Amino acid sequence: MERISQVLLTCLLNACWQIALITAVAWFCAWLLRETAARYRHLLWVAALALCFCLPVLTSYQVSRGASFNVQPEPQTAVQEAVVSSTRIPLDIPNSPKETSSFVPVSRNLATGLVAIYLLFLGYRGTSLFKAWRLTRAIARSASTMEVPEHLRTIIERCQSALGVKRVGIFCSAAVPMPITVGSLNRLVILPEQLLLEADPDVLTSAIGHELVHIRRRDYALNLVYELIHLPLSFHPAAALVRRRIRETRELSCDELVADRLLKAEVYARSLVRLAGSAMAAGARSAGVAGGQPHSHDEQWLSP
Repeated sequence: MERISQVLLTCLLNACWQIALITAVAWFCAWLLRETAARYRHLLWVAALALCFCLPVLTSYQVSRGASFNVQPEPQTAVQEAVVSSTRIPLDIPNSPKETSSFVPVSRNLATGLVAIYLLFLGYRGTSLFKAWRLTRAIARSASTMEVPEHLRTIIERCQSALGVKRVGIFCSAAVPMPITVGSLNRLVILPEQLLLEADPDVLTSAIGHELVHIRRRDYALNLVYELIHLPLSFHPAAALVRRRIRETRELSCDELVADRLLKAEVYARSLVRLAGSAMAAGARSAGVAGGQPHSHDEQWLSP
């Protein structure tokens, strides 16, 4: 148990500076790519999140292997003995396994306490994530099928044809102020009830097209993966920044594709402003808060 605590503590201490360094490098690279398409910056931040998770784990694994196998000093070869003899460099080779350990030198009680605090924090964040997932699933189950009006059916078919998305269910719910996408295999687009009263075809095209792009990109399943990767890193503010940049660039990538395939950029921008105004009014009435996070265009529970 003590060894596990030491390995985990070493991983956390390495993560403190490694995540900060990775985030700084990613931020600089994103600045260099600021004139490129948002999908490239999105891939950059996703790679940064994966590296933030993998690098501390790999370094801690190497430290663990070094502590396990570097018990006895390796015998010197004849060449090494000759070099040492000629240069007269005294070698102080430790003979104790404790001295060769690469773990962070902290007391047992301190290591146990820090690991216990981290595990409690991890349990709290994991519980919040699970509640958010359950809430998303509850909204999906409560959504109802609807009689699609002819003008809305035409818009849906146009969006599906332009984006290459075929299999998708369209539902409605009073529990969401803006359209959301849920499901990895059984993919659903859930529209707010007030949106069905919208007469402007550009607004409807913007809302439905944006969600169909999420389906095309498989953002719901990917977002769940990103949340699980971020979970053990959530103690670090830089990891939260990486997560936020992933969300922002994901939405921008969807916006770019909608503006490229369905609507002109200025028309799409006006439609988004109108959708946001409707969502704010609906959110004020229903107080749409889930999983401790406000529901908005960028943060929709576990939905993209």
